[in-house]
Amino acid sequence: FVQYRKDSPVIERIEVLCQMESSTCSDFMKSADVSLPTHPDIRGYNGDKWKFLYGAPRFIVTAGYSSEIHDNIEPPPARLAFYSRELYEAEFGRVEAVNKGEISGVVKLNGSPVARATIDLYRTDLTIQTPLAVKTDRNGIFQIAGLRGTYVVVASGSGMKWTYVSGLQIPLTSPVEIIAEAGDGTRPTKEQVFAAIK
Repeated sequence: FVQYRKDSPVIERIEVLCQMESSTCSDFMKSADVSLPTHPDIRGYNGDKWKFLYGAPRFIVTAGYSSEIHDNIEPPPARLAFYSRELYEAEFGRVEAVNKGEISGVVKLNGSPVARATIDLYRTDLTIQTPLAVKTDRNGIFQIAGLRGTYVVVASGSGMKWTYVSGLQIPLTSPVEIIAEAGDGTRPTKEQVFAAIK
């Protein structure tokens, strides 16, 4: 997909859509010799959609749906786009606007941060919802933005017992600290989580 600037030959965006069920765009990225930085400049979530922005020198934007990020905080992109600087800056502003509602925090076990722990986020003020999930980084930190409403945050991972913090109302005034106990690493189902918070 190629998008031109209005009434101009200048290309604003070149986008590759990975529509095959097993496609990750990794073959295209390899052939184009494109590698993404370790962390995006900004990431945003809007309902069941996510978007990551990587700035200079290439101004790359990846996007997809939350089902794609259920097991990985930095998934292969379902959409990969090269933006002009101007379009990138406009998109950056839009993502920042979406990011006003955010839940961030840290997961600890025996006083130490837990890397690659799974964070499941369920909205508790809606009957029908799309759950979100991310992984903590190497410092045990997680962040999910573009939220509204009331949530329960569930942490699970290798060597720990799953635990949760409920009643989180957006906007939050401070990050969430989740203290876990040692356990078998089981990841709970949505039904188990809602049974626990009741």
